[in-house]
Amino acid sequence: RARFNRAMSQRLRTEAEANSYADEKYPLCSPSHVLADSKTLPISQKVVKNRIAKSALTEGLADPRQNNLPNASHYELYRRWSRGGSGIIITGNVMVDRNCKESPRNVILDAKTSDLAPFRRWADSIHQQGQGDQDSSKYGTTSTTSPSPPLAIMQISHPGRQSPLSTTGLLKRPVAPTGGSKGRVHLPGGILGKIVGSLFLLPPRQLTTDELPTIVSQFATAARRAEEATFDGIEIHAAHGYLLCQFLSPTGNSLRTDGYGGDNPTHRQKLLFQIIEAVREVTSDDFVVGIKINSIERKGVSDGVVEFENERLNLVEELCKLGTVDFINLSGGNFENPMFLQTGGGSFFGSFAERVRNCLQHIRQSSADDIQLPLIMVTGGFRTASEMESTIEKGDADIIGLGRPQCIDPNISAKLLADRRYQIEMPILTIPFSSRNTMLESSLHSLWHQRQIDRLSQGKRPETNPQILGTLFWYIIMFFRLYVWDWKTPIWGSGGRR
Repeated sequence: RARFNRAMSQRLRTEAEANSYADEKYPLCSPSHVLADSKTLPISQKVVKNRIAKSALTEGLADPRQNNLPNASHYELYRRWSRGGSGIIITGNVMVDRNCKESPRNVILDAKTSDLAPFRRWADSIHQQGQGDQDSSKYGTTSTTSPSPPLAIMQISHPGRQSPLSTTGLLKRPVAPTGGSKGRVHLPGGILGKIVGSLFLLPPRQLTTDELPTIVSQFATAARRAEEATFDGIEIHAAHGYLLCQFLSPTGNSLRTDGYGGDNPTHRQKLLFQIIEAVREVTSDDFVVGIKINSIERKGVSDGVVEFENERLNLVEELCKLGTVDFINLSGGNFENPMFLQTGGGSFFGSFAERVRNCLQHIRQSSADDIQLPLIMVTGGFRTASEMESTIEKGDADIIGLGRPQCIDPNISAKLLADRRYQIEMPILTIPFSSRNTMLESSLHSLWHQRQIDRLSQGKRPETNPQILGTLFWYIIMFFRLYVWDWKTPIWGSGGRR
């Protein structure tokens, strides 16, 4: 017993000396109480356990030969993200129409989806409680996930004119508010962008007025079935140049004369508001409904940019008046100006978020009733916990959305919660000559991050040191699969006639 006591005493002295040295060289982490604070969604009354959300990232993991259902790759990927500490997990864009996809390997949830069991397993992989990811040892941390699981939110979307050749095939065309050459996507990047756009993004066909109720019904059906599959809610994707964003756009929907377009913003908002109403009619009161919108479509301080921001502030105000929306997710850009794929640090849309804060304050002051205002989520560009805290404390956002950082570290939310001084280090991806072409650089970064998603779904660790040759190889393979032809689909495309 005496020898044991002496040994334990020596061990404790050694540990105390080591801890003292560590405290001097590496001060103890200071947890972020601001980011760890919970928040209640105003309509559904669901509780978000902290202020960090894993924002939507297209996965490209569904198998077209298996009806584009969620599969084991999705379950593994979202199990890892679930254990990473986020308060909300938003899936990649789930297509509401199997005839219109953003990529061949999107998940599809529509009226023809006969089996909801894979979707329930997908939701279960998010709701499960974990105590740290297998990557924890590599990064020197373990998850601080609280006992309550994150909210499982399914993003539902229709790509509109941003359906590439790999999904439409050679005999069909994508659909949009405006058809023909005036409605097609014009990619950035000069001559290279024009060549790629003309070859792989066909001119769209204009949707008729009679087809719009079907679009509304498709979103409502996807939302209802998401609830049946035990998801906590949905995020309607009306950003990044997809169909609903196209209808909202003053540049992409200025020619319609049927009350769904033209110069009047109210007309361009009509389809989105009909979808929100239809979704609320077919789902429960405690089902979360969020909206993702563009704050801006291009950079600058021109009159057109300012006018667009003013119009989006009006949209935020109208969404608040509905009293049916739980959160509004602010983002920006589209295929023609991929601002959401920027590589610089700092909040991409922080200035617009400040204007939204002032708008919400005005609504509160001018409203006679106790109006339930949606929470504001801001996604894009955040790289430090202190910047996130500052944004929340100023009232510019209630929730911070993180996308690409989650691809390189599934535990990133836990680290931010554990240390308010934590800084996200993104890999520097450099390919000769890519920085000289906007389309090449943005698509390269997008495809590289999608490659990391693929690795996570296989139980592997992300690549932290990108290799040029390997990156170029996967860039070519994934670009061909996403935009030209996916070898798992017929070369003439799939789905019914449009």
